[in-house]
Amino acid sequence: MGIWVAVFVMIVNPLVAQSGSTVLFNGPELPVLGRLRITLEAICYGATMGVRLMAIILTFALYNAVVHPDKVTGLFSRFAWKSSLLVSLATRMIPTTARDLYGAREVQQMRGVDFSSGSLRERIKKYSWLVEVLLYTSLEGSLETAEAMQARGFGSGRRSSYYRELVRPRDYLCLFSSLAAFAVAIYARWKGYADFTFYPRLDSFIIGSDLIWLGVIMLCLVFPLILSWGWKHWPYLRSKI
Repeated sequence: MGIWVAVFVMIVNPLVAQSGSTVLFNGPELPVLGRLRITLEAICYGATMGVRLMAIILTFALYNAVVHPDKVTGLFSRFAWKSSLLVSLATRMIPTTARDLYGAREVQQMRGVDFSSGSLRERIKKYSWLVEVLLYTSLEGSLETAEAMQARGFGSGRRSSYYRELVRPRDYLCLFSSLAAFAVAIYARWKGYADFTFYPRLDSFIIGSDLIWLGVIMLCLVFPLILSWGWKHWPYLRSKI
């Protein structure tokens, strides 16, 4: 998905943005966009924005794949346990409802119901069955959750935890390297390094001082990967951290 979003931005931006002094193509007059004028600066700016969007989407995708949402909300359960429970239930509602909808739709299709055929009134009637099934399953799930909370004595006394997250030295090392990379990036940006101007004319892409700061940031970010490799291949290191 991120790749298609990046490609879309790369294609659309040169067609919409008319800024830039290096003209690559002068096209005909278009109804909405006006005269088509594609510049090198607009292409580079669109490519940069597309890569940024792809990096953001990839970051959140990796975050969702590695970290479970319940563990994130569990970090705030010690001082805001009611809010954490509410957020956890709300985040589970959408995927649970989508799974129930998919299952109910498959059951209806196995019974011979075709949701793509018929008049508009007939299709609305077919989908109304799915809404009714979702309503019943949601109410049943709510009752089961309430019964489970009551059976566990939720809110009746001091809370206890069956499983506690342990913060080990490797966690502090990864956190320190990430914060160090962030601090170096903020300092380099504050000092004016890695500044780049797209309009009206492109600046030099990279200079020596920018490479030095980029190398320091990459070194800090690569450290967790090295630590992970050592965790898998060095039993001694695993026992220490």
